[in-house]
Amino acid sequence: MITPLWLLTACQSFGPTTYIDELRIMAVQTVPAEISPSDDTIEINILIADPLDNGADVLIWTCTNLGEGCLEEQFYPDMSEGWVHSFSYEEPVSNISFPLNPGLEVLVQELPEDLIPFEGTTLWALACQPMQCPAISDFKAGTLDSKFLSNPSTMIADLGFGVASLAKRRLRISNRPLEERIQNPILAPAFEDNPSIKINESNGLTFDYVLNSEKQTGASLSGYSSAGSIRLERGANSQSEKIDLEGEWSLTWEGGEIPETGAFYMVLENGDGGVDFWTGLASVKE
Repeated sequence: MITPLWLLTACQSFGPTTYIDELRIMAVQTVPAEISPSDDTIEINILIADPLDNGADVLIWTCTNLGEGCLEEQFYPDMSEGWVHSFSYEEPVSNISFPLNPGLEVLVQELPEDLIPFEGTTLWALACQPMQCPAISDFKAGTLDSKFLSNPSTMIADLGFGVASLAKRRLRISNRPLEERIQNPILAPAFEDNPSIKINESNGLTFDYVLNSEKQTGASLSGYSSAGSIRLERGANSQSEKIDLEGEWSLTWEGGEIPETGAFYMVLENGDGGVDFWTGLASVKE
């Protein structure tokens, strides 16, 4: 599976791999998929699963690490000025806007064309159960050591089961005109809202999609649920199978053995670095 988003969770799942029963960052999307340092701000959409309804503290930042820590530190000595952001989880999809490191504009201008878009900047997101991540508490208190921002896995190393989720997304950055940049795909359900299923039964879920990509390989559709689980169909998550540039994509929803109410989390990647996602309610009934 080719994916610009790596999920690093401080937890372990013992059920089906597509069943979500703990706090987890499911997807991170930039709008547009390829951003420019000349843009006023970056728009970030973050999809978070919180099936236990515990809430979460979230930290998000960029890091351009060329071997000596985050380059952003040279431009933002005070983290609160735009390099690092914190917010409380309230809805499954959170929208955040913030400026991109101004030093990247010069860097991108000097790169040869074959290295454009530049992919040396990482967008990190850390979600923690409230008051459970020392790094987020330190940031709010103004005492966070910047070394943790260039090596974020140390932030969750000592945390317990299901406490935190850490995700990273490699940004695509250029000064190309908007119409020439990588675009995000489009994903939409082709079924009625709030579907339900009975325990131990299965049901097909079909999605309409447009890849907005010149490629026909590398696209993937990942499905997860906190009510039942998802069985992927039609070569989903395949790097080699040729996928139509637009059409329908099917998955199977399996009800499991207990009645429960939860949500779907569907993530479409187009193989170029673009991503779209969809979330909706799901119910498993007796």
